[in-house]
Amino acid sequence: MRTIAVTRRTMSMLVGAMAFTVAAAGSAAAQSPSDAAMKSGTVKAEATIVQAITVTPSDLAFGEVAAGTIGDIKATDANAAKVTIEGGPGENVEVTFDAPAKLTGPGADITITWSGKMNTGGTQAASSDADLNFGAAAINSGTLDANGKLFLFIGGKIEPPANQKRGTYTADLTIDVKYPGT
Repeated sequence: MRTIAVTRRTMSMLVGAMAFTVAAAGSAAAQSPSDAAMKSGTVKAEATIVQAITVTPSDLAFGEVAAGTIGDIKATDANAAKVTIEGGPGENVEVTFDAPAKLTGPGADITITWSGKMNTGGTQAASSDADLNFGAAAINSGTLDANGKLFLFIGGKIEPPANQKRGTYTADLTIDVKYPGT
């Protein structure tokens, strides 16, 4: 076992160093908030409230289509899908689609070509107003009328082959509507 001799001088130096350390820590903690090293700032919270957007669609109804024939629903046809968009009167909106390319069912998939019109005239009837673009990156811009409404009319075309298996075939067209910049 090794013995370490501590002299009175060594002990005195150790006690002095500890006292200096405690004093320095105490003075740092005692600095006032007005010290030049402390600054403050503010963060402003701000929100612009807009009227909520609602999207109310009906379905595109091809009905029964015989294999080997064409099912073609125009935007102006009675069985075209009608979509009512509601929001803030006079507000601009952006409409995008996630448009599947196929109807699926019990047999081989059936290709669908989407078509449609955006009625910017404030009436609930399909007209010759703006054609809708169903492309993946396409943005369709419109303005809600004085009542806060905009109408879309959506048709499509399918051509099942002559040997298409009998059954119901479906696809879900997703419609996203937002105010620009949101």
